[in-house]
Amino acid sequence: MINRLIELFEENQIEYWTSGKNVSKDEINITCPFCSDHSNHLSINPEKRIFYCRLCKESDSLFNLLIEFNIDRNIIRNTLSKRQNYADNQRSLKTYTNIYIHSKTADFDGVELPNECSEHILNLHRKYLLSRNFDSEFLTKKYNLKFVGPVGKFKNRIIIPIFYNRKLVHFTSRDVTNKQESKYLHESTDKIGYTIHNFLYNIDTVKSDKIIIIEGVTDVWRMGDGFVCSFGYSVAQEQIALMMKKNIKNIIILFDNEERALKQAEKTASELDGIFNVNVFKLPFDVKDPGELSIPQAKELRRMLLDE
Repeated sequence: MINRLIELFEENQIEYWTSGKNVSKDEINITCPFCSDHSNHLSINPEKRIFYCRLCKESDSLFNLLIEFNIDRNIIRNTLSKRQNYADNQRSLKTYTNIYIHSKTADFDGVELPNECSEHILNLHRKYLLSRNFDSEFLTKKYNLKFVGPVGKFKNRIIIPIFYNRKLVHFTSRDVTNKQESKYLHESTDKIGYTIHNFLYNIDTVKSDKIIIIEGVTDVWRMGDGFVCSFGYSVAQEQIALMMKKNIKNIIILFDNEERALKQAEKTASELDGIFNVNVFKLPFDVKDPGELSIPQAKELRRMLLDE
């Protein structure tokens, strides 16, 4: 790792120190780009992939440091994350295979939807979907949506079933009033014995060795088949195991268009790299997330990512 980092510094003409004043064992020092440092007060720990400046106290991931030098993101990720040791890679594959075998994801009992939900869509649900530029009839049929009126634990919500191998394994729900404390409310983990992060929403529609991971359910509704939702800005071990079981080779991460999400996308890519071929894609449109794309924009993005 340290040698690859030195090569990157030399290729980009970044002065570095591996010994001498301020340099600790197994670390590399450079001049801090965040302050008035005229020496080498910024220390990098290559193995932990973090840095710390003794002068201005700035600290963060090594990835975010290298971005400051205008180095291409893919080059940075390959330098920091690519597992070039075959034995290490095989150990990782074995680890996640074992996770799948021993996970309840591999042998689940299934769940039941709330008694109060109905196939009949109410006006408040239809208005919410229309406000998001969604076709309520299409979504209801394609994703088996159900609806709850003003009663019960899931009142005024759209019930969103989650399937794996065509079997109902979990569900979440979306508040359509935007007035409840939680925008999304999942089925209780205590009740069914496993979390929503054991699954990837919409994974049954993936028919090739490529998968595109996005953050939210409504993002999937906009983008369609081949796109899966990880229910947040990270990918759980059980979700990795699911992708391995499905023989996924190539992953594109498409998170929201905000700084925190983009940083998390790079972190997630680093964690997956070496197990899969991973790339991070930034939304090319001026929207917050894929769910806000217009229908023509979504079609164009599908062509870009899926070669349709």
